Amino acid sequence: MKKIRFGIVMLSASLLLSPIALAEETEKVVTEMTLEEAIDYALVHNANIVDVGRLEKDQADAYDDAKRTYQTWKNKLRFDGGYSFETPADFLDCWGYSYEMAELQYASFIASKETAEKTVAYNVMKLAYTIDEVERSIPLLEKTVAKQEDDVKIAEVKVGLNMITQNDLDSAKSTLSSTKLQLESVRTTLESLKISLKSLMGFDVLQELKITLPEYEFQILEVENLAESIEESLKTNSSAIKENIAFKQKEQSYILATQTHFMETRDAIKKAKEAFSDAEIRLNNSVNSLKENLLLLYQQVKTNEKETILAKEDFEQLNRKYDQMKVMYEMDMITKHDFDAYEIAVINAENTYEAALHENSLLNERWKIAITVGDVVATSVQ
Repeated sequence: MKKIRFGIVMLSASLLLSPIALAEETEKVVTEMTLEEAIDYALVHNANIVDVGRLEKDQADAYDDAKRTYQTWKNKLRFDGGYSFETPADFLDCWGYSYEMAELQYASFIASKETAEKTVAYNVMKLAYTIDEVERSIPLLEKTVAKQEDDVKIAEVKVGLNMITQNDLDSAKSTLSSTKLQLESVRTTLESLKISLKSLMGFDVLQELKITLPEYEFQILEVENLAESIEESLKTNSSAIKENIAFKQKEQSYILATQTHFMETRDAIKKAKEAFSDAEIRLNNSVNSLKENLLLLYQQVKTNEKETILAKEDFEQLNRKYDQMKVMYEMDMITKHDFDAYEIAVINAENTYEAALHENSLLNERWKIAITVGDVVATSVQ
Protein backbone atom coordinates (compact mmCIF):
# COMPACT_ATOMS: atom_id res chain seq x y z
CA MET A 1 0.00 0.00 0.00
CA LYS A 2 1.30 3.41 -0.91
CA LYS A 3 1.91 6.13 1.62
CA ILE A 4 -1.20 8.03 2.61
CA ARG A 5 -0.89 11.75 2.97
CA PHE A 6 -2.66 13.50 5.81
CA GLY A 7 -3.91 17.05 5.53
CA ILE A 8 -5.05 18.81 8.69
CA VAL A 9 -7.95 21.20 8.33
CA MET A 10 -8.37 23.55 11.29
CA LEU A 11 -11.90 24.67 11.92
CA SER A 12 -11.55 28.39 12.40
CA ALA A 13 -13.19 29.94 15.44
CA SER A 14 -14.45 33.46 15.53
CA LEU A 15 -13.43 35.69 18.43
CA LEU A 16 -17.15 36.22 18.99
CA LEU A 17 -17.63 32.56 19.98
CA SER A 18 -18.28 31.81 23.65
CA PRO A 19 -15.72 29.81 25.70
CA ILE A 20 -18.04 26.80 25.50
CA ALA A 21 -18.26 27.01 21.73
CA LEU A 22 -14.50 27.43 21.49
CA ALA A 23 -14.01 24.32 23.61
CA GLU A 24 -16.24 22.36 21.24
CA GLU A 25 -14.14 23.35 18.25
CA THR A 26 -11.82 20.42 17.54
CA GLU A 27 -9.10 19.67 15.08
CA LYS A 28 -10.49 17.87 12.07
CA VAL A 29 -8.20 15.45 10.25
CA VAL A 30 -8.72 14.86 6.56
CA THR A 31 -7.01 11.86 4.98
CA GLU A 32 -5.99 12.60 1.41
CA MET A 33 -5.41 9.82 -1.12
CA THR A 34 -4.99 9.49 -4.83
CA LEU A 35 -7.44 7.11 -6.52
CA GLU A 36 -4.66 4.53 -6.87
CA GLU A 37 -3.87 4.77 -3.15
CA ALA A 38 -7.56 4.42 -2.29
CA ILE A 39 -7.76 1.22 -4.35
CA ASP A 40 -4.60 -0.16 -2.70
CA TYR A 41 -6.07 0.64 0.71
CA ALA A 42 -9.33 -1.13 -0.15
CA LEU A 43 -7.55 -4.27 -1.36
CA VAL A 44 -5.91 -4.57 2.07
CA HIS A 45 -8.84 -3.55 4.30
CA ASN A 46 -12.04 -4.55 2.48
CA ALA A 47 -13.85 -7.15 4.61
CA ASN A 48 -14.70 -9.49 1.71
CA ILE A 49 -11.15 -9.45 0.37
CA VAL A 50 -9.79 -10.22 3.84
CA ASP A 51 -12.21 -13.18 4.19
CA VAL A 52 -11.28 -14.58 0.77
CA GLY A 53 -7.59 -14.26 1.59
CA ARG A 54 -8.03 -16.45 4.68
CA LEU A 55 -9.31 -19.30 2.50
CA GLU A 56 -6.43 -19.31 0.03
CA LYS A 57 -4.13 -21.62 2.03
CA ASP A 58 -6.90 -24.19 2.56
CA GLN A 59 -7.71 -24.17 -1.15
CA ALA A 60 -4.05 -24.60 -2.10
CA ASP A 61 -3.62 -27.42 0.44
CA ALA A 62 -6.65 -29.29 -0.92
CA TYR A 63 -5.27 -29.02 -4.44
CA ASP A 64 -1.81 -30.25 -3.34
CA ASP A 65 -3.38 -33.19 -1.44
CA ALA A 66 -5.34 -34.28 -4.52
CA LYS A 67 -2.21 -34.00 -6.64
CA ARG A 68 -0.19 -36.17 -4.19
CA THR A 69 -2.98 -38.77 -3.98
CA TYR A 70 -3.12 -39.02 -7.76
CA GLN A 71 0.66 -39.49 -7.93
CA THR A 72 0.46 -42.20 -5.27
CA TRP A 73 -2.08 -44.13 -7.33
CA LYS A 74 0.02 -43.75 -10.48
CA ASN A 75 2.99 -45.25 -8.62
CA LYS A 76 0.86 -48.17 -7.39
CA LEU A 77 -0.28 -48.96 -10.91
CA ARG A 78 3.24 -48.66 -12.24
CA PHE A 79 4.77 -51.07 -9.71
CA ASP A 80 1.84 -53.39 -8.95
CA GLY A 81 0.53 -53.65 -12.49
CA GLY A 82 -3.06 -53.22 -11.36
CA TYR A 83 -5.27 -52.55 -8.39
CA SER A 84 -8.72 -53.42 -7.07
CA PHE A 85 -10.87 -50.45 -6.14
CA GLU A 86 -12.75 -50.80 -2.90
CA THR A 87 -14.60 -47.47 -3.06
CA PRO A 88 -15.74 -44.99 -5.73
CA ALA A 89 -13.25 -42.49 -4.26
CA ASP A 90 -10.39 -44.94 -5.00
CA PHE A 91 -11.52 -45.16 -8.61
CA LEU A 92 -11.74 -41.38 -9.00
CA ASP A 93 -8.39 -40.87 -7.30
CA CYS A 94 -6.62 -43.48 -9.38
CA TRP A 95 -7.74 -42.29 -12.79
CA GLY A 96 -7.15 -38.62 -12.03
CA TYR A 97 -10.79 -37.54 -11.82
CA SER A 98 -10.38 -36.25 -8.26
CA TYR A 99 -7.21 -34.44 -9.23
CA GLU A 100 -8.91 -32.91 -12.28
CA MET A 101 -11.78 -31.70 -10.06
CA ALA A 102 -9.39 -30.29 -7.44
CA GLU A 103 -7.49 -28.49 -10.18
CA LEU A 104 -10.70 -26.94 -11.50
CA GLN A 105 -11.84 -25.97 -8.00
CA TYR A 106 -8.53 -24.29 -7.23
CA ALA A 107 -8.61 -22.48 -10.57
CA SER A 108 -12.17 -21.40 -9.75
CA PHE A 109 -11.06 -20.08 -6.36
CA ILE A 110 -8.15 -18.11 -7.87
CA ALA A 111 -10.43 -16.65 -10.56
CA SER A 112 -13.09 -15.77 -7.97
CA LYS A 113 -10.45 -14.16 -5.72
CA GLU A 114 -9.15 -12.08 -8.61
CA THR A 115 -12.70 -11.15 -9.61
CA ALA A 116 -13.44 -10.06 -6.04
CA GLU A 117 -10.30 -7.89 -5.94
CA LYS A 118 -11.00 -6.34 -9.32
CA THR A 119 -14.64 -5.78 -8.38
CA VAL A 120 -13.61 -3.87 -5.25
CA ALA A 121 -11.11 -1.81 -7.26
CA TYR A 122 -13.73 -1.08 -9.92
CA ASN A 123 -16.36 -0.04 -7.36
CA VAL A 124 -13.90 2.25 -5.58
CA MET A 125 -13.35 3.93 -8.96
CA LYS A 126 -17.08 4.08 -9.66
CA LEU A 127 -17.97 5.59 -6.29
CA ALA A 128 -15.08 8.08 -6.45
CA TYR A 129 -16.17 9.20 -9.93
CA THR A 130 -19.83 9.42 -8.86
CA ILE A 131 -18.92 11.51 -5.82
CA ASP A 132 -16.98 13.85 -8.11
CA GLU A 133 -19.95 14.16 -10.45
CA VAL A 134 -22.37 14.84 -7.59
CA GLU A 135 -20.01 17.44 -6.11
CA ARG A 136 -19.84 19.09 -9.54
CA SER A 137 -23.62 19.18 -9.78
CA ILE A 138 -24.11 21.09 -6.52
CA PRO A 139 -22.69 24.48 -7.69
CA LEU A 140 -24.75 24.11 -10.87
CA LEU A 141 -27.92 23.51 -8.87
CA GLU A 142 -27.09 26.42 -6.55
CA LYS A 143 -26.67 28.67 -9.57
CA THR A 144 -29.92 27.35 -11.03
CA VAL A 145 -31.72 28.11 -7.76
CA ALA A 146 -30.38 31.67 -7.80
CA LYS A 147 -31.56 32.12 -11.38
CA GLN A 148 -34.98 30.68 -10.62
CA GLU A 149 -35.30 32.99 -7.61
CA ASP A 150 -34.73 35.88 -10.04
CA ASP A 151 -37.33 34.32 -12.35
CA VAL A 152 -39.86 34.35 -9.50
CA LYS A 153 -39.10 38.01 -8.69
CA ILE A 154 -39.52 38.96 -12.35
CA ALA A 155 -42.74 36.95 -12.53
CA GLU A 156 -44.10 38.75 -9.46
CA VAL A 157 -43.46 42.10 -11.13
CA LYS A 158 -45.09 40.91 -14.34
CA VAL A 159 -48.16 39.68 -12.48
CA GLY A 160 -48.48 43.12 -10.89
CA LEU A 161 -48.35 44.66 -14.37
CA ASN A 162 -50.85 42.12 -15.72
CA MET A 163 -48.21 40.85 -18.19
CA ILE A 164 -48.60 37.24 -17.08
CA THR A 165 -51.19 35.28 -15.09
CA GLN A 166 -51.03 34.07 -11.48
CA ASN A 167 -50.69 30.56 -12.86
CA ASP A 168 -47.44 31.58 -14.55
CA LEU A 169 -46.11 32.90 -11.25
CA ASP A 170 -47.20 29.73 -9.43
CA SER A 171 -45.43 27.66 -12.06
CA ALA A 172 -42.19 29.64 -11.53
CA LYS A 173 -42.48 29.16 -7.76
CA SER A 174 -43.14 25.44 -8.19
CA THR A 175 -40.07 25.07 -10.40
CA LEU A 176 -37.95 26.88 -7.81
CA SER A 177 -39.30 24.70 -5.01
CA SER A 178 -38.59 21.54 -7.01
CA THR A 179 -35.01 22.60 -7.71
CA LYS A 180 -34.41 23.42 -4.04
CA LEU A 181 -35.67 19.96 -3.06
CA GLN A 182 -33.41 18.43 -5.70
CA LEU A 183 -30.43 20.34 -4.29
CA GLU A 184 -31.11 19.07 -0.77
CA SER A 185 -31.56 15.54 -2.10
CA VAL A 186 -28.25 15.73 -3.95
CA ARG A 187 -26.46 16.94 -0.82
CA THR A 188 -27.92 14.00 1.13
CA THR A 189 -26.92 11.60 -1.63
CA LEU A 190 -23.39 12.96 -1.57
CA GLU A 191 -22.98 12.17 2.13
CA SER A 192 -24.44 8.70 1.59
CA LEU A 193 -22.02 8.04 -1.28
CA LYS A 194 -19.06 9.12 0.85
CA ILE A 195 -20.08 6.68 3.58
CA SER A 196 -20.53 3.89 1.01
CA LEU A 197 -17.05 4.51 -0.38
CA LYS A 198 -15.42 4.50 3.05
CA SER A 199 -17.28 1.31 4.01
CA LEU A 200 -16.18 -0.39 0.79
CA MET A 201 -12.58 0.60 1.45
CA GLY A 202 -12.67 -0.56 5.07
CA PHE A 203 -11.98 3.03 6.09
CA ASP A 204 -13.35 4.61 9.28
CA VAL A 205 -16.69 6.13 8.22
CA LEU A 206 -16.40 8.79 10.95
CA GLN A 207 -13.16 10.17 9.48
CA GLU A 208 -12.95 12.62 6.60
CA LEU A 209 -11.56 11.26 3.33
CA LYS A 210 -10.62 13.18 0.20
CA ILE A 211 -9.69 11.31 -2.98
CA THR A 212 -7.88 13.10 -5.78
CA LEU A 213 -8.85 11.81 -9.21
CA PRO A 214 -6.21 11.48 -11.92
CA GLU A 215 -6.25 13.42 -15.15
CA TYR A 216 -8.11 11.10 -17.47
CA GLU A 217 -7.58 10.76 -21.20
CA PHE A 218 -10.29 9.48 -23.51
CA GLN A 219 -9.71 5.88 -24.60
CA ILE A 220 -10.64 4.09 -27.80
CA LEU A 221 -10.96 0.34 -27.25
CA GLU A 222 -9.26 -1.63 -30.01
CA VAL A 223 -9.77 -5.41 -30.25
CA GLU A 224 -8.06 -7.18 -33.14
CA ASN A 225 -10.33 -10.22 -33.19
CA LEU A 226 -13.41 -9.85 -30.99
CA ALA A 227 -14.77 -13.40 -31.39
CA GLU A 228 -11.38 -14.93 -30.68
CA SER A 229 -10.81 -12.71 -27.64
CA ILE A 230 -14.21 -13.64 -26.17
CA GLU A 231 -13.62 -17.36 -26.80
CA GLU A 232 -10.17 -17.22 -25.17
CA SER A 233 -11.53 -15.37 -22.12
CA LEU A 234 -13.79 -18.31 -21.22
CA LYS A 235 -10.73 -20.33 -20.15
CA THR A 236 -10.16 -18.01 -17.17
CA ASN A 237 -13.71 -16.76 -16.62
CA SER A 238 -14.74 -17.57 -13.03
CA SER A 239 -18.39 -18.22 -13.96
CA ALA A 240 -17.41 -20.51 -16.84
CA ILE A 241 -15.06 -22.48 -14.58
CA LYS A 242 -17.81 -22.94 -11.96
CA GLU A 243 -20.21 -24.22 -14.61
CA ASN A 244 -17.52 -26.58 -15.86
CA ILE A 245 -17.06 -27.93 -12.31
CA ALA A 246 -20.80 -28.68 -12.06
CA PHE A 247 -20.61 -30.42 -15.43
CA LYS A 248 -17.58 -32.50 -14.40
CA GLN A 249 -19.28 -33.58 -11.18
CA LYS A 250 -22.24 -34.99 -13.12
CA GLU A 251 -19.87 -36.54 -15.64
CA GLN A 252 -17.96 -38.32 -12.89
CA SER A 253 -21.19 -39.56 -11.30
CA TYR A 254 -22.20 -41.06 -14.64
CA ILE A 255 -18.79 -42.68 -15.13
CA LEU A 256 -18.98 -44.24 -11.66
CA ALA A 257 -22.50 -45.52 -12.33
CA THR A 258 -21.28 -47.39 -15.40
CA GLN A 259 -18.45 -49.17 -13.56
CA THR A 260 -19.55 -52.78 -12.96
CA HIS A 261 -17.55 -53.20 -9.77
CA PHE A 262 -19.81 -50.67 -8.02
CA MET A 263 -22.98 -52.59 -8.96
CA GLU A 264 -25.26 -49.68 -9.93
CA THR A 265 -28.76 -50.53 -11.18
CA ARG A 266 -29.92 -49.69 -14.68
CA ASP A 267 -32.27 -47.09 -13.22
CA ALA A 268 -29.38 -45.42 -11.36
CA ILE A 269 -27.28 -45.42 -14.54
CA LYS A 270 -30.18 -43.88 -16.50
CA LYS A 271 -30.64 -41.12 -13.90
CA ALA A 272 -26.91 -40.41 -13.83
CA LYS A 273 -26.84 -40.15 -17.62
CA GLU A 274 -29.83 -37.77 -17.64
CA ALA A 275 -28.20 -35.57 -14.98
CA PHE A 276 -24.98 -35.56 -17.02
CA SER A 277 -26.87 -34.55 -20.18
CA ASP A 278 -28.71 -31.78 -18.33
CA ALA A 279 -25.42 -30.47 -16.92
CA GLU A 280 -23.94 -30.41 -20.43
CA ILE A 281 -26.90 -28.36 -21.68
CA ARG A 282 -26.57 -25.93 -18.74
CA LEU A 283 -22.85 -25.57 -19.41
CA ASN A 284 -23.44 -24.75 -23.09
CA ASN A 285 -26.22 -22.29 -22.22
CA SER A 286 -24.01 -20.60 -19.62
CA VAL A 287 -21.10 -20.29 -22.04
CA ASN A 288 -23.38 -18.80 -24.71
CA SER A 289 -24.80 -16.35 -22.16
CA LEU A 290 -21.30 -15.28 -21.13
CA LYS A 291 -20.38 -14.69 -24.76
CA GLU A 292 -23.50 -12.59 -25.31
CA ASN A 293 -22.78 -10.52 -22.19
CA LEU A 294 -19.21 -9.84 -23.30
CA LEU A 295 -20.43 -8.81 -26.74
CA LEU A 296 -23.03 -6.50 -25.13
CA LEU A 297 -20.35 -4.95 -22.91
CA TYR A 298 -18.13 -4.35 -25.95
CA GLN A 299 -21.04 -2.59 -27.68
CA GLN A 300 -21.58 -0.44 -24.56
CA VAL A 301 -17.92 0.63 -24.70
CA LYS A 302 -18.21 1.60 -28.37
CA THR A 303 -21.50 3.46 -27.77
CA ASN A 304 -19.88 5.43 -24.94
CA GLU A 305 -17.01 6.41 -27.23
CA LYS A 306 -19.45 8.05 -29.63
CA GLU A 307 -21.35 9.74 -26.78
CA THR A 308 -18.14 11.09 -25.24
CA ILE A 309 -17.01 12.58 -28.56
CA LEU A 310 -20.39 14.30 -29.00
CA ALA A 311 -20.37 15.56 -25.39
CA LYS A 312 -16.92 17.03 -25.92
CA GLU A 313 -18.02 18.76 -29.12
CA ASP A 314 -21.11 20.22 -27.41
CA PHE A 315 -19.08 21.53 -24.48
CA GLU A 316 -16.36 23.03 -26.69
CA GLN A 317 -18.93 24.71 -28.92
CA LEU A 318 -20.70 26.33 -25.96
CA ASN A 319 -17.44 27.22 -24.25
CA ARG A 320 -16.07 29.00 -27.33
CA LYS A 321 -19.05 31.35 -27.26
CA TYR A 322 -18.85 31.89 -23.48
CA ASP A 323 -16.27 34.70 -23.60
CA GLN A 324 -18.32 36.47 -26.25
CA MET A 325 -21.45 36.26 -24.10
CA LYS A 326 -19.52 37.54 -21.09
CA VAL A 327 -18.33 40.59 -23.03
CA MET A 328 -21.87 41.22 -24.25
CA TYR A 329 -23.14 41.06 -20.67
CA GLU A 330 -20.44 43.44 -19.41
CA MET A 331 -21.41 45.86 -22.21
CA ASP A 332 -25.10 45.60 -21.21
CA MET A 333 -25.94 44.02 -24.54
CA ILE A 334 -27.64 41.09 -22.79
CA THR A 335 -29.25 40.84 -19.37
CA LYS A 336 -27.75 39.12 -16.36
CA HIS A 337 -30.65 36.69 -16.55
CA ASP A 338 -29.69 35.66 -20.09
CA PHE A 339 -25.99 35.45 -19.24
CA ASP A 340 -26.70 33.28 -16.18
CA ALA A 341 -28.81 30.94 -18.32
CA TYR A 342 -25.96 30.58 -20.81
CA GLU A 343 -23.39 30.03 -18.05
CA ILE A 344 -25.56 27.27 -16.58
CA ALA A 345 -25.73 25.63 -20.02
CA VAL A 346 -21.92 25.73 -20.29
CA ILE A 347 -21.42 24.22 -16.83
CA ASN A 348 -24.01 21.55 -17.56
CA ALA A 349 -22.28 20.64 -20.83
CA GLU A 350 -18.93 20.43 -19.05
CA ASN A 351 -20.39 18.17 -16.37
CA THR A 352 -21.96 15.96 -19.03
CA TYR A 353 -18.61 15.65 -20.79
CA GLU A 354 -16.81 14.83 -17.51
CA ALA A 355 -19.44 12.19 -16.71
CA ALA A 356 -18.98 10.65 -20.16
CA LEU A 357 -15.20 10.55 -19.59
CA HIS A 358 -15.75 8.83 -16.24
CA GLU A 359 -18.02 6.29 -17.90
CA ASN A 360 -15.40 5.77 -20.60
CA SER A 361 -12.82 5.00 -17.92
CA LEU A 362 -15.15 2.64 -16.04
CA LEU A 363 -16.30 0.75 -19.13
CA ASN A 364 -12.74 0.23 -20.36
CA GLU A 365 -11.72 -1.02 -16.91
CA ARG A 366 -14.75 -3.28 -16.79
CA TRP A 367 -13.87 -4.70 -20.22
CA LYS A 368 -10.32 -5.49 -19.09
CA ILE A 369 -11.72 -7.38 -16.09
CA ALA A 370 -14.50 -9.15 -18.01
CA ILE A 371 -12.15 -10.40 -20.71
CA THR A 372 -9.83 -11.97 -18.12
CA VAL A 373 -11.72 -13.29 -15.07
CA GLY A 374 -15.34 -12.29 -15.62
CA ASP A 375 -17.55 -9.25 -15.33
CA VAL A 376 -17.66 -7.25 -12.11
CA VAL A 377 -20.65 -6.79 -9.84
CA ALA A 378 -20.96 -3.03 -9.82
CA THR A 379 -22.09 -1.12 -6.75
CA SER A 380 -25.51 0.41 -7.28
CA VAL A 381 -25.42 4.21 -7.01
CA GLN A 382 -28.20 6.74 -7.32
